[in-house]
Amino acid sequence: MGVSYATPAFYADRLCERGRCYLCKQYNPTPAYRNQYDNYRDAQERAVEQARNRPPPARGQRKTAQDLKQDKADEAQILNLMKTWLRDDIRERWFQEPVQAVTKRKDWEDYEKAWYKTMYWM
Repeated sequence: MGVSYATPAFYADRLCERGRCYLCKQYNPTPAYRNQYDNYRDAQERAVEQARNRPPPARGQRKTAQDLKQDKADEAQILNLMKTWLRDDIRERWFQEPVQAVTKRKDWEDYEKAWYKTMYWM
């Protein structure tokens, strides 16, 4: 005797899989997208470091408690900047216009290319 999913769990699984496929650029990034992400993060790290304007520590000098606290605050600021960058990228993809149905055979290739850029339903 087989065991099956409960209906809500089945549809929840399908919806999660659809969301993962829909946002595959973020879940399974290409090297180019990963490079774009890394470059943006590096630029934000440099900007935060320059804004602090802290003199470099002397050789062998340990960081003070205030420096460590500031480092944690900087990390949180960079994390928030990266979340905003990703959220805006995802929002742009999510709110793309849906593809309209194609009735002519000659337009099928354009339809198929456009379909891959939009949300698909179960």
